[in-house]
Amino acid sequence: SYTNTHPFARELYGACHVFAHNGDMPGVLGDSRFAPAWNFPLGETDSEWSFCALMDRLRRALAPDEVLNVPKKLPVIQNWANELAQGGTANFLLSDSEYLYA
Repeated sequence: SYTNTHPFARELYGACHVFAHNGDMPGVLGDSRFAPAWNFPLGETDSEWSFCALMDRLRRALAPDEVLNVPKKLPVIQNWANELAQGGTANFLLSDSEYLYA
C-alpha cells in the first residue's frame, strides 16, 4: 500500500525530513528503544517505525534553531544507526532538506 512505500517523510521544526531504507530491521517493531512518542507510523513497516523513532530522538536532542546543525544532529543519527545495525543491515538515506546522510 501507499503508506508502506518509501520514501517516508516527516517535518521537524519546519524542515522536511525524508527517509529510505534497504535491508532488514528485525526486532525494531515492538522494541522500546524504537517506540515512537511524537511521530507515529502511517503504515506497518519496520523502516517507517525506525524513522519515526529517529525523528523523535532528533526532536528531543535539537532546539528549533538547530534542526540543520550537522555537529549536533550527526551524533543522534549515528547512535540510532548503530542501534539499528545490531539487528541487521541498516543501509539508509536521510535528507533534512539541506543535507543528505547515508
